[in-house]
Amino acid sequence: LNVIYQGRAETMLPTQNYFDGALRVIRPLYNTPEIDLLEFSNIHNFTPPPPPCPQSEDSKRLYASHLMEQLKQVYPPVRQNLLRAGLRGIDEEAK
Repeated sequence: LNVIYQGRAETMLPTQNYFDGALRVIRPLYNTPEIDLLEFSNIHNFTPPPPPCPQSEDSKRLYASHLMEQLKQVYPPVRQNLLRAGLRGIDEEAK
């Protein structure tokens, strides 16, 4: 979303420190494709969470998700390439 709407290469990292290292967030499912998470939740009968807000069906995030699906049809590794570019951008900003 940041690349599309703000022209900045930013991404959520698999591990990230906050408050000068006092809090560390670890995202263990960072590289798990959403389709695998959906399949797992269906197999185990997880109830999906409600939409976070009334606008969730008409959002920039939903638009970007549909756009990614279209791009994946043309070039399947598009997600990995965008993530790699985002991480590379973060590395460049840190220098």
